[in-house]
Amino acid sequence: MKIHLDVLTKMDILYQGRFEEKSLTADGTLLSLTLGDPKRFLRDEYMEAKTEANKSGNSPDSKQYWKPIPTNIFVLMGAEVHSINVRYVQDVSALKRRPRSSNFAAQLEELRLAVEAIKKAHPGMAVSLSDSAVSDTSSSSLL
Repeated sequence: MKIHLDVLTKMDILYQGRFEEKSLTADGTLLSLTLGDPKRFLRDEYMEAKTEANKSGNSPDSKQYWKPIPTNIFVLMGAEVHSINVRYVQDVSALKRRPRSSNFAAQLEELRLAVEAIKKAHPGMAVSLSDSAVSDTSSSSLL
């Protein structure tokens, strides 16, 4: 299982990537988040395409507007973070090697506790957890 984050900054820029690391200050405040395989959402271009598509009754595919950032890791400073969406993605190769139920419940509980810790440390920050496993299209409410 891999943890992925969608991070909205205070400058209204949306980033996405695989969660690699977090740094906290001594009092528990978020100092930084490190994302692997980071992408930036091209919101202005998407909104233009959406406006044009609405005229014809179509809708643009938002996946086309995620631009890879040319680096392996990307560090966001905690002071710039407005909100975080936490997703877990089950690795397809891991699904083929072992049944989903092997340690899934323990991993999910660990992730839920991590989200609760972030919420407690940053009460004003919007943090959510969604179920988006690669091979399972069902969703469930986790929090």
